Amino acid sequence: SGINAEYGGDLIYATEPQSKSIMVYNEENEQIGRLDGHSECVNAIAVIPGSDHSVLSCDRGEFTIRWRTDMATLSASKEVTNEKVLWVGFTANEEKFATVSQTHVRMWSSGSQQTIVSTDQVGLSYR
Repeated sequence: SGINAEYGGDLIYATEPQSKSIMVYNEENEQIGRLDGHSECVNAIAVIPGSDHSVLSCDRGEFTIRWRTDMATLSASKEVTNEKVLWVGFTANEEKFATVSQTHVRMWSSGSQQTIVSTDQVGLSYR
């Protein structure tokens, strides 16, 4: 497959096959940053609506990273989870989002990015 990209307001987040990084581009298509931290190739990127330049990324391994990009310093902080997010969805008003992994379903606040509710999914099968 080709380039995986997400448009987040005034930024574009992109990764290429076999890459462990996410490149950050401005509206003029100039690379202004790079998010490094995955140990496996990145295969999914999702911009969190209603947030200030926050992104979820998953790799081919078992890790998901939630990035909070600081545009003033062109740096990012990251929170690594040891579960692979299989699906992410956003509410119509973009105030909340949900993530599903093999073990949990979680509802998050887009603005604060704090977990609102979490439940175990023991015995749930995926096809």
